[in-house]
Amino acid sequence: MKKKNFFHKSVEYMRNITVSGSSYKYGLFYGFIALIFLLLKQVFSFIFYDSTDIEGYSKYIVVFIILFVLLSCFLIIYILKLNEKNFFARNYIMLYPYFFIILGVFISNLYLDNLDLILSMVVIVIMLTWIQIYKITKRMLVYSSIIIFFYLYQFVFDGNNTPLFENSSFILMLTFISFLVSTVYCQVYNHNQNAIKTLNEHNDNINLVIQDLKKTYEDLTTSKKITRALYEMTQEVLKNEKIENLMQLILDKAISFIPNGQAGSILILDNNKMKFVAAKGYKIENLKKVVLYPEDLFQATLDDKFQPTVIKNLEVFDENHLGKEKTLKLKEESAVIAKSCLTCSFKLAGEFFGSINIDNFDGEDIFVEKDMDLIKQFTEEIEIILSIHNLYEKALRPTKYDDLTEAKTRKYSMKLINDLINRGLKNVISICTIDINNLKKTNDLYGHDIGDKYLEYFSRTIIDLDIEDNIFGRIGGDEFILVFDKLNKEKATKEILKIKKAFKENPLKFEENSIEISFSVGVSEYPFDSENIDDLIKLSDKRMYKDKNIQKLI
Repeated sequence: MKKKNFFHKSVEYMRNITVSGSSYKYGLFYGFIALIFLLLKQVFSFIFYDSTDIEGYSKYIVVFIILFVLLSCFLIIYILKLNEKNFFARNYIMLYPYFFIILGVFISNLYLDNLDLILSMVVIVIMLTWIQIYKITKRMLVYSSIIIFFYLYQFVFDGNNTPLFENSSFILMLTFISFLVSTVYCQVYNHNQNAIKTLNEHNDNINLVIQDLKKTYEDLTTSKKITRALYEMTQEVLKNEKIENLMQLILDKAISFIPNGQAGSILILDNNKMKFVAAKGYKIENLKKVVLYPEDLFQATLDDKFQPTVIKNLEVFDENHLGKEKTLKLKEESAVIAKSCLTCSFKLAGEFFGSINIDNFDGEDIFVEKDMDLIKQFTEEIEIILSIHNLYEKALRPTKYDDLTEAKTRKYSMKLINDLINRGLKNVISICTIDINNLKKTNDLYGHDIGDKYLEYFSRTIIDLDIEDNIFGRIGGDEFILVFDKLNKEKATKEILKIKKAFKENPLKFEENSIEISFSVGVSEYPFDSENIDDLIKLSDKRMYKDKNIQKLI
């Protein structure tokens, strides 16, 4: 692109001032230019005119003083960058044409020759025509003032015997023509201003439409992304039965979609208590130690608890609403209290079930209306996913999990073990066959209901223990299978000892009875013992019976 020189920039600036500038800027610019032009004219006339052609140099001094004062006022306005709201600048520009007329009177009456006087007056009147955009009232006053000031000067200083009075018809005609020219110019200027205003309004409307289209496009893009995220999360329902994993996925997505989200958590209702099931920016293990009830939530203070809202200065709210003890506990476990929390509740089967919270640590007014719309959309998605999860629980979970023990079924366990072996990684896998000791004796002594509690307690204890990633399934009756991925026999045995210790320290208690649960176990290792799953299970089963016989001898 060709760089514009000073001349082109000046022409472009003058065009912008003339066509689209405000009347104040127009008068400021062209008034200053007119004074510069008159100053140059007077300098040249002072140099080139003979002393016999002018009335005297004393009037030159008066003209130069007036020029200097008027130019100084313009320079003050330019240097201080005064706008039309400034009292001095506004009134100076308003009165400037009359000062210009007085200056013109002095300049015209410098010359003794009638023609020079008339030509000088013509120049002044023409310049007066374009130095400002006059409204009708001011236009009439300005052009009336031309005649009044010129004739008043002649009458006061020179009497009636001056050449100017001999050309009164010419002066009147010149003033009238200038008035007409100024009127036409004013109309053209106003027409241009109205056209520019209309065009700007049209452009503003177009920009508003463009902004609306951009917003609609952004909303559609976001909606599309959220829909895709919903699809992914729906797929996760079928892959991962744990509601905690699903909630964590939803939370991660929500924080990534909400621009100012830095951390967050999801709580769900569990046995009339609020349970943290997902967290980001906080340790979920720590948050789970905090006991909250539905009435402790901010939503409990709202008429509509399912509308998104923002909690400002969370620490102050917690102290006022939860009390200092719970607030201190939250602070201990989460380390940092957010300055702003965007929160919204969600339902399950039409009833309150939980809330999602998106936190920011930088400011109290960080979240905007759009963020509230986004979190509302995510709560609606949570409700859909929870409904799908419930349907999954009812329809598919019984095929994968044993009703009594919640351990995986034999068929599902075998599928998962096959998947581990068939993935082709040749990672070590330990397969443990478990048989509960003394279950028949328990059934005979206390009845089958206690026997069921025995099985249920055994399974729940193993599921809840913090042991390495595993597959835990019920093969049948009192036999279970426990599979450790990437653990050899030695490491798997350590995990088994951890389980035995847990049962020793936490016996099954019912009524006034206490039963210490024990079990026999056998371990086989893939691929060291075999690469065939049936052979591995037979081997672990054989070793389990060996362990059972040893325990009977003790």
